[in-house]
Amino acid sequence: MKSLLLTCLLSVLSCLSLAQDNQVDDYLNNSKYSINTTISPVNFPLPLAFGISAYYKVDNNWSVGVDYLRSNLKIAFFGFDIGESTQSSYTLQVKRYYGQSFNVKMGLGTRNTQVLFGKSLIDLASANYQETAAEFNAKYIRIGLGNVWHFKKQFTAEVDWLTIDIPVNAQVVTSAAQYAQSEDGAQTIKSAESIIKYFPSGSILKINLGIVF
Repeated sequence: MKSLLLTCLLSVLSCLSLAQDNQVDDYLNNSKYSINTTISPVNFPLPLAFGISAYYKVDNNWSVGVDYLRSNLKIAFFGFDIGESTQSSYTLQVKRYYGQSFNVKMGLGTRNTQVLFGKSLIDLASANYQETAAEFNAKYIRIGLGNVWHFKKQFTAEVDWLTIDIPVNAQVVTSAAQYAQSEDGAQTIKSAESIIKYFPSGSILKINLGIVF
């Protein structure tokens, strides 16, 4: 993880060294669309997320787009993988630019979180995780801030310094209470899930590399 974070930081610094001055040439002024690939090495609650985003530039101050992000974490016990947890999110968001680089993000999105286990020891040995132990869905409000730089005419590098997704509506799709040994245990799990489903998520130092056209 440390080496990956260092690599990401070096990539950002390399892009900054190639970035233009605070001028937007005719090409950028006439460009309306952008597509980016995304890596979020400091993602929470599941580390290391990947995704893609696309934006339409309304004017030099505003752009609107869709952001997709997915993260995955293996669940291990004494070094033996027993399952995995995945989280995916879709966000419709707008960016407000202050100057030609700094921007603030606001959006609405939906998030799905799953914890999967194998149905048998054979499934675990083959990493064929197919039993949904727990699943949560949440609708959230996103806020964030970042900078974007243009270089080599149509290429862009953007860093979201901080992004936070705050759930406003959430539900338990599949409850882990199904594995409880007693009714009291099931109620305890359900009470915990009623809180867990509202957990905030987000990222620090999310890096987006893309093109405008």
